[in-house]
Amino acid sequence: MMSKKCGGLTNLRQLWFEGYGISDINTLSALGGLRNLEKLILNNNNFNSSIFSSLKIFPSLKHLNLAANEINGNIEMNDIIDLSNLEYLDLSHNNIESFANTKGNKRMSSLRNL
Repeated sequence: MMSKKCGGLTNLRQLWFEGYGISDINTLSALGGLRNLEKLILNNNNFNSSIFSSLKIFPSLKHLNLAANEINGNIEMNDIIDLSNLEYLDLSHNNIESFANTKGNKRMSSLRNL
């Protein structure tokens, strides 16, 4: 299993999976040992909005690029809001119509660039 292989990479800070055509959320789940990951580049793949629920395995994430994926429609922000260290989020070149926050007044206070 990939997560066992990633166990030795616990101090990895940046990871690029740009333009690989990845659509399987399990690819991210296998990276769960990367608890110190701060920058994750996933642009130009085929992820849909279900990717957001998998991101909580990266609690240190500050920079997330999901540009040019297959993210469409109305996006529930619940899982993104839980990424309390997130400063940069790129969702450009997707077909997002709106964002919904059902966690009341919880905000993304660290977010600087959207």
